Amino acid sequence: MVKNNINKWLSLLFLSLLITGCGGGGEGSDSTTPSGNAAPSVTLSVSSNVIASNQSFTITALASDSDGQIASYQWQQLSGPEFTFTSNGNTLTATAPSVTTDTTFSFSVTVTDNLGATAQQVFSGIITSQNNAPTVNITGPSSALANAQVSLVANAQDTDGTISNINWIQSAGDNVEFTQADGVLSFTAPNVSENTTLGFSVTVTDNAGKSAQASKTVLINQVNSAPTVIVTGPEEAEKGVSVTLVADAQDSDGSINSITWQQINGPVVELIQAETSISFNAPTVAQNTNVTFVVTVTDDDNATNNAQKTVMILAPNNPPTADDVSISVQYNQATEFSLVVSDADNDSVQIDFGDDLNGAQISVIDAQALRFSYTPPANSITPQSYTLTATDTKDTTEFVLSITVIDSTPATISNVTPQNSNEPVFVDSPVSITFSDIMLVSTLAVNSSNGTCTGSIQVSADNFTTCLALTIESLSGTTSDTSTYFHTVNLSASFDEDTQYIVRVTADLANFDSTTILAQTATSFTTSSQNIKITELSSVQFSNDLPWVELYNGTGATVNLQDYSLKARSINMSDSTLSDEQVFALPDKELLNGAYIILQSRFGDDFLASASLNNTKLVLVGNANDQIRPYWYINGFAELLNSASTQTIDFVKFGNSTQEPVTVSQWQGENAAQILPEQGASLKRTLGATDTNQNTDWNYSVFNSPAGPNDITCSIDDDKDGIPDCAEVEGATFAGLPLYEWGARTSQKDIFIEIDYMDSSDVGITPHRTALEKIVSVFANKGYTVHFDVGDLFDQNSDIAPENFDLGGGNVVPFNSYTPFEYDLSSPNLFAYKMEYTDITRRPIFHYLLMASSGNEDGSISGSGIAEISGNDLMVTMGGWGLTLDTQTATNVTYNYQASTIFHELGHNLGLYHGGDEEVNFKPNHLSSMNYLYQLAGLSTIGNNEGDRYYERFYPGNVSCDITPNTNSHLGSTDDFIIDYSSGSSADLNESTILEGQGLNRNGSLPVDFNCNAINTESLTSFDTNQDNTISILSDVDEWNMLNLQFYMQSAGNRFGVPNTNNSKVYNLQSNLQSNLQSSPTYIETLPSYIKEAQPSSAIIAELKAIKEH
Repeated sequence: MVKNNINKWLSLLFLSLLITGCGGGGEGSDSTTPSGNAAPSVTLSVSSNVIASNQSFTITALASDSDGQIASYQWQQLSGPEFTFTSNGNTLTATAPSVTTDTTFSFSVTVTDNLGATAQQVFSGIITSQNNAPTVNITGPSSALANAQVSLVANAQDTDGTISNINWIQSAGDNVEFTQADGVLSFTAPNVSENTTLGFSVTVTDNAGKSAQASKTVLINQVNSAPTVIVTGPEEAEKGVSVTLVADAQDSDGSINSITWQQINGPVVELIQAETSISFNAPTVAQNTNVTFVVTVTDDDNATNNAQKTVMILAPNNPPTADDVSISVQYNQATEFSLVVSDADNDSVQIDFGDDLNGAQISVIDAQALRFSYTPPANSITPQSYTLTATDTKDTTEFVLSITVIDSTPATISNVTPQNSNEPVFVDSPVSITFSDIMLVSTLAVNSSNGTCTGSIQVSADNFTTCLALTIESLSGTTSDTSTYFHTVNLSASFDEDTQYIVRVTADLANFDSTTILAQTATSFTTSSQNIKITELSSVQFSNDLPWVELYNGTGATVNLQDYSLKARSINMSDSTLSDEQVFALPDKELLNGAYIILQSRFGDDFLASASLNNTKLVLVGNANDQIRPYWYINGFAELLNSASTQTIDFVKFGNSTQEPVTVSQWQGENAAQILPEQGASLKRTLGATDTNQNTDWNYSVFNSPAGPNDITCSIDDDKDGIPDCAEVEGATFAGLPLYEWGARTSQKDIFIEIDYMDSSDVGITPHRTALEKIVSVFANKGYTVHFDVGDLFDQNSDIAPENFDLGGGNVVPFNSYTPFEYDLSSPNLFAYKMEYTDITRRPIFHYLLMASSGNEDGSISGSGIAEISGNDLMVTMGGWGLTLDTQTATNVTYNYQASTIFHELGHNLGLYHGGDEEVNFKPNHLSSMNYLYQLAGLSTIGNNEGDRYYERFYPGNVSCDITPNTNSHLGSTDDFIIDYSSGSSADLNESTILEGQGLNRNGSLPVDFNCNAINTESLTSFDTNQDNTISILSDVDEWNMLNLQFYMQSAGNRFGVPNTNNSKVYNLQSNLQSNLQSSPTYIETLPSYIKEAQPSSAIIAELKAIKEH
């Protein structure tokens, strides 16, 4: 490579000389000549135009001027790497920079004569690269001990470049593993048996490829390793046993010279040593004692090592000791006990209870403390004795556990028949009582004859004024021998029909441990009657009322109604003519034992008739092909006959009726009381009373209780929530409904609402918990308690859960695109659903809400709902509106719309109109969810842009007033959305003169720009604010003070809807004391019975669509 570089340099030099000879070695010359002046000439002289890196050189400019003289020289570098140079007149001295490859460069000189003419010459050259080899030397130890860490360092330099690589190799000696990094070689000196030399060589290479080498030797000096030794032998030994310990000694780099043993601990023993082992006999010790030995080994280089070995000398074993244990355990109950077990040697002791515990169970409570639990064999009072063992792995000790069964807890009744039930039992039913304990036969006594109550088990029909004679038919117990003890007693007595009996146990009865039972009622039951009975008749006020008769099956078996007929007075619904009596056949329908059923005057369309077939508590009475129906007023009768109408099954007459039963013996004495002409009342058979066929069997109640037991004993409703106070106390029921368990309380206004909802994926139809909770909260703030019942919708559990709005009702019902409120239309109405899917017993207590799809016959988007005024039936119809839960905003709107709409429709049920106490709508000062202005939009916030709903309704998008989003709008959280009934605190808004500065005429209200002209301080004359084409005074009203919860007293609360042909007029019947029949009815005007909401505006539907699409 050196030779080639020299040849290249010589060639360039020769070329340079040729150029110089042709004109000074430059690439060319230029000259400028003023007019009349000859330009100067110039040539360049240089030793060579091939310059080595870092070489200095001189360029000389040879200039002349034929007609003058040279005035100046000017030098300039034209190209190439930066040079260091100086100029002095016609000479330039420069030093070539260092380059890695051949590089061209150029300089120019410009000469000027005394008249300004110039000439220029350029010199071009080449800088050649010349690389110097790097240098390297090695530093590090020349010798090292075996197993030592050794490092050698390569110190490399390059004067004209950089070191690009350093590589180590081993050049002499046995191969060793080494590592190299950053020029450093590292290795561990091998463990050699004699001194050994290792050689290493390093090669360094610079960035131009030149290299250099260096070598280094390291003498590895031998090191002696100490020997190793391990002692093996037993860990323990009993006295007199020969013990041998063996030393296993090794030397990796030599041989073992000697092995010596020494005892360093424990009682001195006599050692017998062999080459590598010792032996001794274990001495006698009083307690476990350690004996320790040390062995020392020495190798051929006098290196030593040692090891120890300890052997435990075992003391003779002492067996464990254990005390016999006697415990008393409660009958059929677990009892804790402890064992007293010890071991003098502190050995671990195992307790064994044996495999056969005769049916008992023993479990460990605390093994360390020897605490256990003993459960005696089930129902056993036999003493038990068990032999237990305590073992310390060498010796075993036996001891005895003795058990005595006691019972200091009074027995309870674990099972009894007949059980407390609504189902009557046959008169020959036995009485059977099973106790939780084994009872003493000697304490069992019963009445031997009817009369004074004696004995430990008594049965009475008059609250134990007297008791029945009882016969002990049999006893049973844990064994066949019942002469001393028994578990169950079977009794018989001569029971009367249709009578309630109570069975009680007295404190004279004792268990096997002579602990007496607590006196208590064991059960109560009612014996069956020979036939079903009339138990309740509803009151009648208007000619279009639908009276009903309640029947009760107390026969002890299922009966079929087609085996009976009903005789009563009648009315022809087509012309209101009355008849003294009419026999009505009953349909083919079973009535279960203990069940109630309502015989209601037939009404409605085929859909209602079909729904009644699926209601186990209701049948419609009257022919489908005529309008003659059962009917009465304040005077009348009801007679249950066999199907042939030849025998009276039951009979009641009331008021001044002179009717006699077919079977004369079925009524004796005076009539029952009149039924007052009011809604929601009834004439009832006293619950549990014996049927005497007299007026004393009956009483008048202002609360009817259809298809349930007549358990209402009061007429007081102090909180005026439509629920008798006596049904709102713990343990009481309303017709069997556990209202107290569902949350009803006295002095608390309770509102019960069952919600049935159609089977649909439309979220506008399904109830939402957030919406219902909103309603509950608003009512609670005013002292009302709302109890929703949506069944298993939120908890998916068959149990009752009031906290999850589950009171056992609330059903998913079949979907229908069109659901009218009236009957006699093309589709099942709300009341067909109510008749088929709800418990009729709830009718006086519950509002019925149906979440349906549409109230329009074509199934199109309809108004938000329909509701009775002062009734208990309402419907929400927001299917197809486009409500969704896809986004948070959409979810907010769905919850808010549903909450406000249910709240609105319920307001109608509670007696409210769209204007509070009137139907004037859109009154700005009537801040109520009943007002269409605020129903869906939510109430305005007084003092915070309270005109926002008004602007949005009447001036949507008008930049003069509708310019900011609604405060607390329906788009926001349900927590902020405001629904409410009005407090009535707004002043009248007189449309003759509207003062905009007074806003909504409520305290704290800011101005409202009613005419939306961007000025809110005007006085507007004859301005129709609610746009009803009338100039009037718009009034607010205290709606909370108007709420009427006693819908059972209203006509709408006691009927299954109205026909499509309803003309809002009904007949009010007046009594005629001179006749058994009522006088001719007279017309009275009535308010519309229900309100159907208007269609939603196109703006509402458009907004919902936009929310859904975005």
